[in-house]
Amino acid sequence: MRYLLLFWLLLVAITLPGQYSNIGTPFIQQYSKQQYRGGTQNWGYAQDSRGVMYVANNEGLLEFNGREWALHPLPNRTIVRSVAIAADGRIYVGGQDEVGYFSPDKRGILSYHSIKDRIASGPAARFEDVWELVVTEAGVFFRASDNIYRYHRDSISVFSTGNPLIFLGGWSDQLFVQDAVRGLLRFNGRTWLPLPEAALPANAGITEVLPYHTDTLLFATEKHGLFFYHEGNMKPWLNPHQRFMEEQRLQAATMLPGQRIALATAYGGLLIMDNQRRALYWLSKEDGLQNNHIRSIFTDREQNLWLGLDNGMDYVLVSAPFTRLIPDGSLEGTAYAVQILRNRIYFGTSNGLYEAAWLPYYNPFDKRQRFRSVPQTSGQAWGLNEVGGEMLAAHHEGAFVLGAGEPRRISPGMGYWMFLALPEPSELMAGGHYYGLSIYRRVAGQQRLQALLCGRRQSPD
Repeated sequence: MRYLLLFWLLLVAITLPGQYSNIGTPFIQQYSKQQYRGGTQNWGYAQDSRGVMYVANNEGLLEFNGREWALHPLPNRTIVRSVAIAADGRIYVGGQDEVGYFSPDKRGILSYHSIKDRIASGPAARFEDVWELVVTEAGVFFRASDNIYRYHRDSISVFSTGNPLIFLGGWSDQLFVQDAVRGLLRFNGRTWLPLPEAALPANAGITEVLPYHTDTLLFATEKHGLFFYHEGNMKPWLNPHQRFMEEQRLQAATMLPGQRIALATAYGGLLIMDNQRRALYWLSKEDGLQNNHIRSIFTDREQNLWLGLDNGMDYVLVSAPFTRLIPDGSLEGTAYAVQILRNRIYFGTSNGLYEAAWLPYYNPFDKRQRFRSVPQTSGQAWGLNEVGGEMLAAHHEGAFVLGAGEPRRISPGMGYWMFLALPEPSELMAGGHYYGLSIYRRVAGQQRLQALLCGRRQSPD
């Protein structure tokens, strides 16, 4: 309830024209394995034209219609590592020594159809995990450890470089595979050609390919951060958070509107960067994630994020017009008021008054030092009101003027609810307190209260 109240206050206060700020953190919906009734780890996501979500899970394919979860295991009961949806609605999945698709039967219930028997007999007919699936106009491509398979016109062709394969992925009409020895290869419609000018550092395993501009792709690597690929050349995508990416290990990535980039890490949770390459949000277990190890990430059609975790999954509302703020940190008191005045934002909580600089941008790595407890105001704060260009705080222990430096007490000894400037004359003000309603004159230059009329409610007998 305290978060709900704070959300509505912030919705009013920080979505005014020209007042957007990333001071808060997005709301997070957690889904535990007990809720979705599947395995612990989630390896990939897809969404159909109706909005139904499909998740590659340790125990099979999970289906979520927004209210209910359903689990569809593979015939050999192995892990589903990858999932992708084709234009005809088929839901392709890759498991362990298994690949095929789900489609609805006459009753609308998903049934599985294996395509593994389309592979000619021989060594390539047996494989371990299908780590990636990519649906293109040229067919459905999937990667095992040593081979690339292409399913097209109900037959499967196999391509092998003789080396271990690290990654398969692409965007639009560009499809890439990373060979552990030969480096990056691109599919030209018939075969796979090396790209010698698109070399990456040694051990720079690719984890995702993203569209950045119409002529530029971004490559995420596990240990070396981001690279941009333009006209056949690969170069580092320099940004202030290179060290974070290298240390926390990028596992997956996805694009958000406005050229924002969401990066999933193995150790450091989720990092979202804006189109200026600044960190916009950094979300970890401390902010509401179930754990910091994110194995997969997906942007749904509502432009929110699904995170496949090492244990469970989280849904992050990054496109919502509101965020969460807890100015008193671990105390998590009830929120009662929030106001902005002269580049300061003030919060009234059940634990006292808090303030922070009101800025259009905050470095999320410094968020723990963002809020300051206003001295001498611990205890219940009921209201914040701007009167005569000053911020008045209505508190259990009296009224305070807030601003630069220490607060100034202007009415001790009696609890206040709120203040309201009266239209005529301008120096008059109404104050609601524990004993009723009073009219005050604000003494110019000192913001002192001079009582003119005090209405006291009758004490109960």
